[in-house]
Amino acid sequence: MVNATMVTEFLLLASPDGWNLSFLYFTVFLMTYLGTLLGNLLIVTVTTADQNLHTLMSFFLRNLSILDMCFISITVPIACVNSLTGNRAISVAGCATQIFLVIFCACVELLFLTIMAWDRYVAICQPLQYPLIMNPQICVLASLLSGLLYAGVHTGNTFRLSFCQSNVVYQFFCDIPSLLRLSCSDTTNNMVLILVSIIVIGSGCFDIIIMSYIHIFSAVLKFPTRAAGKAFSTGTPHILVFSVFLSSSTGNQIFQQMANSTMVTEFLLLGSPVGWNLSFLYFTVFPMTYLGTLLGNLLIVTVTTVDQNLHTPMYFFLRNLSILDMCFISITVPNAFVNSLTINWVISVTGCATQIFLVLFCAYVEILILSIMAWDRYVAICQPLQYPVIMNPQFCVHMTLASLLSGLLYAGVHTGNTFRLSFCQSNMVPQFFCDIPSLLRLSCSDTTSNVFLILVSAVVICGGCFLFIAMSYIRIFSAVLKFPTRAAGKAFFTCTPHILMVSIFLSSSTAWDRYVAICQPLQYPLIMNPQFCVLMNLASLLSGVLYAGVHTGNTF
Repeated sequence: MVNATMVTEFLLLASPDGWNLSFLYFTVFLMTYLGTLLGNLLIVTVTTADQNLHTLMSFFLRNLSILDMCFISITVPIACVNSLTGNRAISVAGCATQIFLVIFCACVELLFLTIMAWDRYVAICQPLQYPLIMNPQICVLASLLSGLLYAGVHTGNTFRLSFCQSNVVYQFFCDIPSLLRLSCSDTTNNMVLILVSIIVIGSGCFDIIIMSYIHIFSAVLKFPTRAAGKAFSTGTPHILVFSVFLSSSTGNQIFQQMANSTMVTEFLLLGSPVGWNLSFLYFTVFPMTYLGTLLGNLLIVTVTTVDQNLHTPMYFFLRNLSILDMCFISITVPNAFVNSLTINWVISVTGCATQIFLVLFCAYVEILILSIMAWDRYVAICQPLQYPVIMNPQFCVHMTLASLLSGLLYAGVHTGNTFRLSFCQSNMVPQFFCDIPSLLRLSCSDTTSNVFLILVSAVVICGGCFLFIAMSYIRIFSAVLKFPTRAAGKAFFTCTPHILMVSIFLSSSTAWDRYVAICQPLQYPLIMNPQFCVLMNLASLLSGVLYAGVHTGNTF
């Protein structure tokens, strides 16, 4: 910081100008701050007072709560005061301190979450070695020292730059990306350091957490049912905390990045027809398609709920797919046919962000559920004796919850990464609904990172799920070929619902829309395609009902 800045203070201009809005922001910030403090204080008090909670897991949970209180106290009180007083200046030293503490808390919190995953792995997979391996004092000390080093390196590397241009930070608090944009020095080294640290620290920690739980689940599947449930319940606090950590980080990203992003306040959805006659035609087609889809999926949900013969994991997931279909089409179609009739094609930035978030969420969860259904068929055919143990109701519910939570994360990351951009050109979206490719074309910011993130997610998520489904069926077909002819036919018949769904999913334009909704290289209107979804699910349901009827003595 010897070459330091010519700027003596920064202006945090994400706060609103009007008194009413300022007071509103102050109220929201204060309530959020007090709620977070009280919640974390409750956790600290309970885990300290209750002797039954004097365990390593509760010890780390208590430290995480303390870190959360410190983390939110670094930024929110200043944002509250700035919103109320209108004084948005912060000194260079204050900005550096804020950045240092934010990075420190975030780094230590991530390390604690990683240690907690390791703690659960050792407790379940190596219980006899647990007292020897897990030393809480060393873990905490190493995390704190690592956090100090990490935060010091990044803060020092940022404030060695010269800030001789604008001093306006479009945020509620100081952050490194905003300062790098203000610098008149070469920031290549800073970007390289940030990239390397993300790969080494961030990816390393997440890899350890994921690998720990892969080993845990592999071990738990070999336990008796009661012992497996007990073992899994001991990891529930960490899973919940980790999920909240990811979802809150995603929400924070959306909230912060949308604050300094767009100059556009609304978008125009110009995929709707211009002429009134065409608009009326679309208004009649849209509701018929929408109602048909809703009724078809409601029929599936009702039948799979009422018929006791269909209370199996396959039809549990089929029911969830039907619910997702109803949610999916309800996100875009009602708004589209109202726009077509009223010729009001305006959608707010918030409404557009919400629409993109929900479309991505539903599409992502649907692909995950299809992958889980492939796993269900693999276990049923290749490991039939283990099927009741592996695919038990608790496992199905947990996998569904995991899909929903990861869907929130996935949709949040892509939505936040899109709405951090500035839209200072046209606001016309040539679609019936908001989609990411259309918005990227409207942005006047650099969209390289967006395209890269989309490409990586397409390869990892979409490619991974379809590869998983393909590998499951390769193993299924390899096993079925060794069965007697009649048994092979029966085994293959049980796969028919899922094969129908995946086949129609891939071949229909609706499937392409959903695949694209996640992978996002391009987008087609999905208004006219939902009937394929209903046909897909009804065909699956019909084959299941017929199979249940034949093998239970029922006639239809």
